[in-house]
Amino acid sequence: MAAAADILDLYRARDQFDFYAAMIAFMRDVWQAHLDNEIVFDFLMSLYPRWADSAVVLERFEVAQDLVDTVEGLIERRVQIAGPDDPRALRNRIVLSKLQGDVMLSEGLFDLANAQVRSAQAAAKRLESLGELDDRSQRQVLELQTRVLNAFEDFSTLARVIERAIAEHEWARRATYRIRLGVAHRFLSKMAQRRAPRDEVAAQSHAERAYQAFDEVIANASHTRRDRLTAHRLKANFLLGQGRIAEATRAIDQYEATLQQGPVDPLNARYLAYLHSRANRSSNKNTPDLTATETLKAAVSRLVDEWNSRPVRSGGRGLVYYAEPRTLITELILATALAAGDSAALQALIDTESAGSLARMISARTPTVADIQRRLDSRGILLYLGTLDVTLLFVIDATTVQLLCLPDRFIIDDVRTSLVRELRQSPRSATDPKQRRQTIERTSRSLGQLLLPEPLGAWLSSRSAVTVLDGGTLGYIPFECLRLDDGSVLGLEKPISYASSLTVNHAIEERRRQAGNATPTTLDAQIFADPAFDPKFELEPLPLTRTQGNRLVGVYPEGRAELKLGSEVTVTALRECSKATVVQWLTHGGRIREEERFASLYLASSAADPDGRLSARDLTGFTSAPLVILTACGVGRGPRRVGDPGVSDLSGAFILVGASAVMAPLENIEFHATVRMSEEIHRSLTSGRSPAQALFDARRALASDPEWSDPYYHSLLHVRGDAHTPYLPKYRECDERRGPPPRTATWWIVAIALAAVAAWLIRRSKSDVTTPDSSSDQ
Repeated sequence: MAAAADILDLYRARDQFDFYAAMIAFMRDVWQAHLDNEIVFDFLMSLYPRWADSAVVLERFEVAQDLVDTVEGLIERRVQIAGPDDPRALRNRIVLSKLQGDVMLSEGLFDLANAQVRSAQAAAKRLESLGELDDRSQRQVLELQTRVLNAFEDFSTLARVIERAIAEHEWARRATYRIRLGVAHRFLSKMAQRRAPRDEVAAQSHAERAYQAFDEVIANASHTRRDRLTAHRLKANFLLGQGRIAEATRAIDQYEATLQQGPVDPLNARYLAYLHSRANRSSNKNTPDLTATETLKAAVSRLVDEWNSRPVRSGGRGLVYYAEPRTLITELILATALAAGDSAALQALIDTESAGSLARMISARTPTVADIQRRLDSRGILLYLGTLDVTLLFVIDATTVQLLCLPDRFIIDDVRTSLVRELRQSPRSATDPKQRRQTIERTSRSLGQLLLPEPLGAWLSSRSAVTVLDGGTLGYIPFECLRLDDGSVLGLEKPISYASSLTVNHAIEERRRQAGNATPTTLDAQIFADPAFDPKFELEPLPLTRTQGNRLVGVYPEGRAELKLGSEVTVTALRECSKATVVQWLTHGGRIREEERFASLYLASSAADPDGRLSARDLTGFTSAPLVILTACGVGRGPRRVGDPGVSDLSGAFILVGASAVMAPLENIEFHATVRMSEEIHRSLTSGRSPAQALFDARRALASDPEWSDPYYHSLLHVRGDAHTPYLPKYRECDERRGPPPRTATWWIVAIALAAVAAWLIRRSKSDVTTPDSSSDQ
């Protein structure tokens, strides 16, 4: 919540943006002739950052980035005039770093924002060596650093940095830093409580320091009313989280009294409704407060309307803009479940999904719970919403909806991080493969116990397939690796798919159903593999042989599949993708650092596209095949959009241009295992199986082979979208129990069959020789 306030409280009125824009436009012609004047330079450097800050608040990020570029140009000109060690230029480099960092934080690009922290610190260190480091420059560095640490949830470092600054500088004793210090200690208290074994002493110590920080702001009349309101609501919320209901009720009353002393802005009105609802639910668990629930529902509805009124961003909204909605939506779900049941609570969540970037870009209609259930048959849905205090899990099938409460997202993230760290490491490069395997088994079991609790056992066993949604709140979790209570692995027991939201998936299914055969394809499959990489990328050629490529298309009837290799694999070839039902790209994946949606495919260069890379931006204006398979390292990953998922990676980009289902890996994948999986996937698709079932068949085929049994080889490729319906006609039969056997197994089966036939013929020939004698005897 504090992270959202940091950005949103910079400027709230649109007229500030218009004021700075008008002033600079009016004076620009005069300034152009006097840019070398220090007074003019300083004046510009005071106006442009303020204009950019207001652009960030209004989510006009293109304008903000243009202003950042303008400021950078002014600084470069100053450096040319006065030299690189000019104190004025160094101080403004810090201003520039903070401005760039704010833009990147708002876009969810935390790594790039952290790079700006290092740049600002380097400039401050140089100023210090020149004896020119002033309070304003130090404050700018601290402001950016604390925001980034908060975004990374590095609360231990955050607390240490602020406490040191408060001890050394008078200016650091502002309400802003004390509030952030309180937030940091609040989180550290929770972490100490969940540590094994629980550290009650540390938890209590951090809690007391959090309350002390909030109380110092509340008690100081010199702080602004806005800061005191923030401290009031954070303190009340923390007390509720600790179960101190009586104290929390008094804190809420104080918050409301302070709020009534002036205009009641929408932000604090929403928080007041949230606190009243949570306090009632905490103190009267079996007695719903219908008035509080309706007030909160109206507040969330207005918030969704506000989001829908803002411009849609191609890269989605970052964490900072979802902090407040996630808190309010979670409380609305819990209050609605208490008042009206679990199905009503799920509908309350679905009603907020229309504000998601991907939902808005594909013009998704908000479905009802009945709409979702009507299409499930024997499948099931697991929908997770991770928050600070609890992780909500909706268990959905064709007839029922059940809401479960799991541990908070920080507990889950600890185990998830450990599992993903081990999965990213190739078994062949591990220093101790046996220990690595044991760690994966242990952590996948622990994560399975957290996310798939025991009551789910019978439910899972009765489901034919599972779709997982987590809204981005839990990070990327490989559910394929999770172990169930009986020791089995979920991904080897059930086909699994993923979805950005129920609203988005329903819209994709509806879009595909309405399209039908309106635009029949001329090919079943196109496979683009092993591009001729530009030498500038310094990439190793893929070790794909023509024989392997022909095997991929060889599972299709003659003339129904096409293979393109080498120089044919270009961005221009993307224009042909709509003529096939299934399109696969087998190449290297990478990141374009300067782009927000950074995932990209390395392709061959051409005259039309000398860059030789395909990013989300390049897909604009194209029409995608219904099923896209992206077998390239990490292209299913993008900047985390907590609460606004599915829009920042290549999977979302292909869905936006017409794909109904996309397979893509979130991590690096091994080439030879990927080729083997690809062959099995295409074989299953031609057996009339769905993408999720085809991926399941391929996963089991590799897992049954000792050479490829490690989950590193078969569990890092995921499928999103409408993944549980077939995309191709049924050309061949397939073993319903095990899926298609591996190619090597096929040859063994043929060899054994031939040997059996040969043996039978030999016995038959011997029988033919002896029969006449037997007959004569009779």
